Amino acid sequence: MFVGQAGDSKRASCLFVESGGNHGIDALCSAHCIKRWKTITSASLTIVGTGLKFGTQLTPQANEVIRRCDRLFYLVYDPVSARWLDELKPSAVSLHRFYRPKKHWRDCCDKMVEAILGDLRIDLNVCAAFGGHPALCVYPSHEAMRRARQEGFATTMLPAISTADCLFADLGVDPGRDGCRMFDVTEFLARRPSLDPQTGLILFQVGTLRRRGALRSLKEMLCEKYPATHPVVIYEAALVTTWQPFIRRVALSSLQPSALTWVSTLYLPPTKRPPVDREMAERLGLIRSTRSDTDLRQ
Repeated sequence: MFVGQAGDSKRASCLFVESGGNHGIDALCSAHCIKRWKTITSASLTIVGTGLKFGTQLTPQANEVIRRCDRLFYLVYDPVSARWLDELKPSAVSLHRFYRPKKHWRDCCDKMVEAILGDLRIDLNVCAAFGGHPALCVYPSHEAMRRARQEGFATTMLPAISTADCLFADLGVDPGRDGCRMFDVTEFLARRPSLDPQTGLILFQVGTLRRRGALRSLKEMLCEKYPATHPVVIYEAALVTTWQPFIRRVALSSLQPSALTWVSTLYLPPTKRPPVDREMAERLGLIRSTRSDTDLRQ
């Protein structure tokens, strides 16, 4: 018979053990031994989002995780949210401390991830809270999840209200009707994905183009598919309940760096709706043959 243990005993115990012949399971194995190698650790990582409006968009589930965790890390949009999290969890750690103006953003984010993993490795239940939705344009959340799973920790990500959710509500956009594609603007420029102007397009973090002289490149790329006069919406969600969202419509050719802030999002509505495939619509019972193409039964 052979008993093995993997990892630090403070964070994991690896239990079992095969017995030879007909001796069965050794009596020394505790009740939670199983018939295969399995790592059991008490430490876990939960990634949550705080939404955009302080105090109103944090879900009860995320609130409970924040209150019960051993260590809280956070990266939020505004000082009011940061102060509230500090009061809720005096031991909370702001991930803003890892930002350095002259360092590449990836290096800063990797330090955030390493800080999160460091507390996991000493057997703490860790919560990392990010403004908005933790899965949307948040590299540290995905990287922390990936590496934590790789090291054998239990991980969970909880959904939250995002910039896109607020944009759909404030602009009255139904993405299920015309479709909608969403990109981080840097990824969009670097990868040049194919565009369909008949669906909506959301570009996040366009404010980062103000100082990099890349806004002209973005406009040139968009003008390959959209008319120069096509209306675009500069959007900023309200961060406080008493505030109103910032919504400004301009022609694509008129978009200027001075109109953008660090929290600006760009929305391009569809140029036009594609025509209805009458045969398919009739087959699905969505349209009567005597009606016009646009008269779909909802």
